[in-house]
Amino acid sequence: IYANIFILAKKNSGKTTTIYKVLKECLNKKSVVHIFCSTVYKDNSYKKIIEMLDKKGIVHNEYTSITEDKENHLERIIN
Repeated sequence: IYANIFILAKKNSGKTTTIYKVLKECLNKKSVVHIFCSTVYKDNSYKKIIEMLDKKGIVHNEYTSITEDKENHLERIIN
């Protein structure tokens, strides 16, 4: 019942635009979004995504890496 989406493509191919469109169309108030992106706080596109999530009242967590300070965020989320 849960959707997990992984997008992999070369630089400047439209990945972030695709992510924005998928999120905008598919989320509801029960959704929780975990973003793993090294530039999540620098990239204007991700700033817009976070702004959209806030406006929709969607719970979201951002990480610049899967692991930080010996904590594996992905493993913690899955467990």
